Amino acid sequence: MEAISESKKTEKNMALDAELLFTETYKMYKNAPKAVRELECLKVQLPTILGPMSEKNLISGRIDVKQQIK
Repeated sequence: MEAISESKKTEKNMALDAELLFTETYKMYKNAPKAVRELECLKVQLPTILGPMSEKNLISGRIDVKQQIK
């Protein structure tokens, strides 16, 4: 069996933590109006999936596809 590098473990742990936080947020707002639940879930989800902005970016909110394909 191939050993998993520490950085891969950390990336997987961070991804799992983000998914668990999203799930908990959804559960917390399951009885709230849809718009409120959606907003709260997006607050948790977007920082995880959107890449950071750089000075050369003309539009905010890009997704780094190479990073997500791993």
